[in-house]
Amino acid sequence: MSAQPEEAPAPPAPAAAAQLLQELRADRRADTWVPAFERDWAKALEDSGRDETGFVDLNDVLGARR
Repeated sequence: MSAQPEEAPAPPAPAAAAQLLQELRADRRADTWVPAFERDWAKALEDSGRDETGFVDLNDVLGARR
């Protein structure tokens, strides 16, 4: 039996992340939650080992930050 390396868990789909980020920005606690989400999202993408160069920037989907 050979050991197979486990794949890193994939982050949520970009559309789901964009929707969640939009909801967080509308919340009264946006100053706290939005930076934490963006930090964790970047870490999840980094940990997945995926090449995200072919994807659309989340800011392009949601527009400029408030």
